[in-house]
Amino acid sequence: MNRFPRPPRWRERHFSDYANPSDSEMCFELPEAEQEELMLIRTRLLSRVTTVDVTVLTPRTEQQTSALVAVTEILDKLLTRFQKEECKHECERYLNSCLSDPTGPIDEKFQSKVVECTADDQKKIKKKLQAMLRQLEMEQDEQKQQEENLPNGDAHSHNNI
Repeated sequence: MNRFPRPPRWRERHFSDYANPSDSEMCFELPEAEQEELMLIRTRLLSRVTTVDVTVLTPRTEQQTSALVAVTEILDKLLTRFQKEECKHECERYLNSCLSDPTGPIDEKFQSKVVECTADDQKKIKKKLQAMLRQLEMEQDEQKQQEENLPNGDAHSHNNI
């Protein structure tokens, strides 16, 4: 089952206007009996709306499910690598494999698995790879800054003592 997490306080944010009708100037202009009737209707509607839960399912064939599992395993293994530079290059190849106009080398095995996934899953895989690549680039930038802050700019100066 593919379930998208709802942003925090989703219902509260979207239904705050209904939950706080006293903020509306129109409410004050109505007779008290109509205000009470509107409050009852509002309460009834809010109780119905807050009990609704939407789940988005992506229908997949057995082959698509198998391909998605394989791609997920590949990406999980990629995240456990210690060599960040190698990991970054592989992530770039994987991302290029998802692009219609690759900007560099691709990984054909990975591409064949991605092509077997649903179009929706392909988009998610691409977004995940983009996020992973951004994260790896940020980590590299942080590491470079730390190395620049070492005495004499030597990243290994502390080992030469």
